[in-house]
Amino acid sequence: MNYGKTSMSNGHQGARPARRKVRPGTLLSLLPVVCAGGCSAQQAAPQPAAQPRLAQAAAPAAGTARPLRQAAGHKKLIAFPRPEPDTAFMRKHITQMEKTPFDGTIFSVKYTKADGTEGKFTWESWGQVAFTEAQLKPALDDLKTTKFNRFKSNFLRFNTASKNQDWFDDFSAIINNARLAASIARQANEATGAVPGIKFDTEQYNDKLFTYSAQRDKATKSWDVYAAQARKRGREVMEAFQAGYPDLTVFR
Repeated sequence: MNYGKTSMSNGHQGARPARRKVRPGTLLSLLPVVCAGGCSAQQAAPQPAAQPRLAQAAAPAAGTARPLRQAAGHKKLIAFPRPEPDTAFMRKHITQMEKTPFDGTIFSVKYTKADGTEGKFTWESWGQVAFTEAQLKPALDDLKTTKFNRFKSNFLRFNTASKNQDWFDDFSAIINNARLAASIARQANEATGAVPGIKFDTEQYNDKLFTYSAQRDKATKSWDVYAAQARKRGREVMEAFQAGYPDLTVFR
């Protein structure tokens, strides 16, 4: 199972390609722009010390060697392979992973269901099921015992992989899961110093969560009404991240 320069397992490059620009008529930009203190993820203005920061992955200039360690404040090269490693894989293979030219990686969190089968918290957290810390304890134990050396910028992936979840539905489970994800990242960082925050993945994997024309109540609720609700939910999610991990880095 290769990692980094070649692939994880299915032939995709270790560094993820740039995302498409958001088209007019979508709600995508509304969710993450509202930080706990009102900061905008799309603005370049400095953010208050206690607000989420946006990490930025960047490659070195052509013809220059990228140092293995960089001073604080420098841009970092973060791997986003497909599929990304889960916590167990990372614990077992961190030595191999750190031979690649990255500063860290996006990783996923799994859990064990009541019937003994494997579940994917990363893909199930944006829905109606509220997870508990006990369910994620094995993943947290993996993170705490991973021997990170050079990989100091690893981000727990949190997806908006919605399934039949409207902006006006009950969001209590999602808020719980956002807080829990941030708490797991915080506890891992306290143990290792290698998990600075959350990778907030807002791609429309299932429902067209950010497309107004696909919203359930578009016939009775205007764009402005949905936009206001998306902003409200965005603020709630960001506050949940902050509650679970004060001053975390939100990598979008």
